[in-house]
Amino acid sequence: MLSPHLWSRSILTALIAMSVLLAFPGVAHAAKARFSVERIPANDSYRPGVAVWKLGATIRLLVVMTNNTKREVDFALTNPGWDYEMDVRDASGRPVHESEHLRDIKRHTDGEIFIFRNISVRLKPGQQGRDTIELSYFYDFTAPGQYSVRILRKFPQVSKRAIQSNRLVLIITP
Repeated sequence: MLSPHLWSRSILTALIAMSVLLAFPGVAHAAKARFSVERIPANDSYRPGVAVWKLGATIRLLVVMTNNTKREVDFALTNPGWDYEMDVRDASGRPVHESEHLRDIKRHTDGEIFIFRNISVRLKPGQQGRDTIELSYFYDFTAPGQYSVRILRKFPQVSKRAIQSNRLVLIITP
């Protein structure tokens, strides 16, 4: 398990890295950082937690979206499997297998999607919005080890390209 000091340092490092990407948008392949998306481990869906879970535990991640534009941005929260593109990899860099749930969602690209919720969000300049993703619902974490996660989300009012989050390292213990 990460010590509180190491956890604080990890979060600070992620925030500094995101700040660098915001200050120098040409460094990243993501869209200009007029809108940022950050991933934080969450053990209870609401508050930041430790990025360590036992094998078979529910893995939740908190998504923090910040509107750095000078105008309001509208978007919807429906189904995290539909709202976000998730890049989940094992310690060797290989993609982690998608769960049957996520494969079902992706098969229904003809407009028929599974909606878990339908929430309209409007963020004013400088405001943050939060969302929770139950990552273990969408991916099969069948072995202990280290994994990394990055998400992308499109905000058409902000950019034609998807905006990337920071890459978060998860640890699954036996």
